[in-house]
Amino acid sequence: NEGRVMYNEYSDCHRRRAINTMIKTGGPAMTEILVGFEDHHHFFDEPASNLLYPVFNQFEEKGRLMVGFVTITFHWLGTFWNILPHNIRGVVAVIETSTGQKTSFRVDGKFGEFFGEGDYHDKKWEHMRRSSSVYRVYA
Repeated sequence: NEGRVMYNEYSDCHRRRAINTMIKTGGPAMTEILVGFEDHHHFFDEPASNLLYPVFNQFEEKGRLMVGFVTITFHWLGTFWNILPHNIRGVVAVIETSTGQKTSFRVDGKFGEFFGEGDYHDKKWEHMRRSSSVYRVYA
């Protein structure tokens, strides 16, 4: 993509926070969930995030240096496609970022729907809550 040539990833406020987190922790970091943003000549009208994964000069942890990173932009709705049988309806997924941002999605069968920014799950189902960390998944 010609828009990526000589692009300063640190110039974007969302990437800058993720880059700083990645440098500080030595592990992967994710931007906030963004809706309605342009990224190198492509407009994202659905919720998306950038996952930054560090690249090191060697595999062994002792003495290694971070020499770069790989960035993956993904759409959150795609995360919820085909994860439930068609007869399971009304599951609300709340994604919380390391900055405390919460974004809600409803999963009906094989499709996901963006609810918006905030935690919109029904509190009466709190006892069924399940959580996971991106660091546990990707690190």
